[in-house]
Amino acid sequence: MKDFKNHIKILSALSVAASDTRRDTFISVVIRTLNEISSCERKDLAGYINEQFSFEPYQPELDEVVNFLLKEERIVEEKKILSLSAEEKETIDTQDVEARDQEKSRYQNFKNFIKDDLGHDLKGDQVKLLWDTFLEYLYNSFYEYGEDAIKTLHPHIKNGDGNSYYESVLSITMKNIDAPELQTLFKYVIERFPDFASTEDLNFLNDLAQKTLSFSSLGFQADVAQDTINHEIVDWTLYLDTNVLYSLLDLHSHPENEACKALIQLVRENKEHIKVKLRYSDITYKELGKKKADFDLLDDKLTDSSIKAMLKSENLDGFSKKFYEGLLENREGTIHPSEAIGLSQTTLKYKTIEIARNAKRIEHLGEDYINAKVQEFYKYINRKNEIKKEFYDSKKIPFHPIEKSEKQALHDITLRELLLESRLKEMKGEEVSLNSIKYFGVTLDDLLIQFDKSQIKDDNDVKSFPVFFKPSFLLNKLVRILPIQTKDYKKAFIKAVTSKGFHKDSSKSRDVLKIVNYLKSQGIDDERVVYNIISQDIFLEKYHKESQKEDFNQGEFIESELNREFRFFQEQLENTQKELALTTETANTRAKENQKLEAIKSILESDVQQYEKALEKVSKRVNSLEKTVDAASSQEKINFEAGEANAKAQREKEKAEILKKKLRVEIEDQIEKEKDADVRKWQRKTWWHLLWVIPCVFAALFFVLPLEQNPITNQANRYNTASAIMVPVILIFLYLIQNRLWNEGNIKARKENHKVSEGLRNKLRELE
Repeated sequence: MKDFKNHIKILSALSVAASDTRRDTFISVVIRTLNEISSCERKDLAGYINEQFSFEPYQPELDEVVNFLLKEERIVEEKKILSLSAEEKETIDTQDVEARDQEKSRYQNFKNFIKDDLGHDLKGDQVKLLWDTFLEYLYNSFYEYGEDAIKTLHPHIKNGDGNSYYESVLSITMKNIDAPELQTLFKYVIERFPDFASTEDLNFLNDLAQKTLSFSSLGFQADVAQDTINHEIVDWTLYLDTNVLYSLLDLHSHPENEACKALIQLVRENKEHIKVKLRYSDITYKELGKKKADFDLLDDKLTDSSIKAMLKSENLDGFSKKFYEGLLENREGTIHPSEAIGLSQTTLKYKTIEIARNAKRIEHLGEDYINAKVQEFYKYINRKNEIKKEFYDSKKIPFHPIEKSEKQALHDITLRELLLESRLKEMKGEEVSLNSIKYFGVTLDDLLIQFDKSQIKDDNDVKSFPVFFKPSFLLNKLVRILPIQTKDYKKAFIKAVTSKGFHKDSSKSRDVLKIVNYLKSQGIDDERVVYNIISQDIFLEKYHKESQKEDFNQGEFIESELNREFRFFQEQLENTQKELALTTETANTRAKENQKLEAIKSILESDVQQYEKALEKVSKRVNSLEKTVDAASSQEKINFEAGEANAKAQREKEKAEILKKKLRVEIEDQIEKEKDADVRKWQRKTWWHLLWVIPCVFAALFFVLPLEQNPITNQANRYNTASAIMVPVILIFLYLIQNRLWNEGNIKARKENHKVSEGLRNKLRELE
């Protein structure tokens, strides 16, 4: 390992790229770019980002962020032109005004320190030179040492080596200052910075540390990685399903088409950092060949008018639609699907996708074994159809069963078992990990992916990892472990950290506006009620996370918070009333205490009344459903003697049963959400391990640095000692990340073993 410091940088970048920081950073990049250029076509956005920030975003990742921002209505698109929404633009303008005011305050504090504390009455251009050089020193410090630079610069954070500045950074930065007396003064300013740092200065340092971390999440420096890391971060063999080949050969319309092509391109362009072999089985090639017969009716001689009429009808399958859309766009350049399949082996080989001959291995698995697994697949499909039919019948929705032909099922299961058997053969006693099992499948088939997940075992063997993934999922994972695409890494870094809003989260402000607007729409405008809700960071953080879910119900969420606040004030009121009743001291003391408690009681009674009113305005239909169920249940106990009355009772009973089913579904949904929340909390705890990882890292660095107090003087021994500490720590931490964030088996087991809260269990018992 040639450069231990750079190695740590890369590991840090890989770690932070796996978190939400990367996505949030991309969001800020898109927002800031659109703010600078006002508007642009969607296809040109990546180029403008490169101009503004000097790095090229991965297009699939950029598309995902743009779609998210459009959904959030933070940006708008009209006639393929992207721009900021009026609300977002207003938020950005407000942030920029605040940033400019803070910068003026920091500059004034800098001038006052030089003049009043150091006693130097400099000219305006001299102060400006020192100020610009000082900022450059800060940027260079964070560039060289990452967010750890704050330890030297921040007065409340003690630096491990006791230095007040970075000598190497200082010597490079001071080259901008010619006058010796100004150089001496500048060095003194750096030494004394913690003494004169204002609140605005400290906030600026914290922002720089955050921006440095955010920039790291975009990827590590490519040329540094050449000498410091094992290039085989990923060492896999990916088998492509038939439907993925359809996408690569442009045979059908599918939402994952671009992801399929982008995944192959990513693998081909990053061979230095990821080692991925692309394969498709000969059984897949045979299935692809059989598809040719389905294209006999596709006529490439049809007129444009006929084609437009067919496309307008929206009755064409994905293959026909793709072919005829291609004909309309480029009749000469669009080849017939049958011809495309005939040329497929050559086309795919050009894309470095090789055919794998697996006949002997499949024969080794045995026909009986494969057939037994196919039957398991069909049992799974039948169970899904039964559950789906029951749900559709209850909702009175037309039911269409999931179907899978015998040939398709045989192909899918054979491919799955082939990959599992290949994993076993490859492992040879190695410890189970993503790289050691090597073999994975890429498919667009949701049913196959769901079945595969249902078969995951908790035995810490090859079956403890999923076999199949969607291209978009793998694409999202792989881009996070690649270097940033930039010609000048330092230039990109400086542009990022000097940008006013680089990863400047404005979501809290928008969430407050959403909550207040909702409360207003419900007629809730009491100042205390509104303030108590929006002033809680924990509540706002939870609201923001929950609001990202597709099934988020703002009314239910806010009602639950109102209920919590209502119970809190109700408990306070009860305690105050008890205290008031038990006051038995002397007359004067009792009068004073009573007066104080009466005042508190009056305030709490007012709060309770306000929350009662608020809860009435956002009450849920679940309560009315429960009352209906209770009423129906009481009717069942009445012994009607007349035939007509009995019939009526029976109808009421049936209604009650339907209502019970609805309530059960809702309660089960709540249980599922509770399990998901528990899993997310468990996953977040992973990052607490940084509390011991980071100290261990610095402990290892202690042995690397050639300090006088270092007990090991030999350089080789220092590196060996540091590696002995660092490597196990990093591996353990990465294992924890993989185990909790990527391992679907562990996540599934966590959910299954979750103990449901007593409240939800009681609700289920009440429905029995």
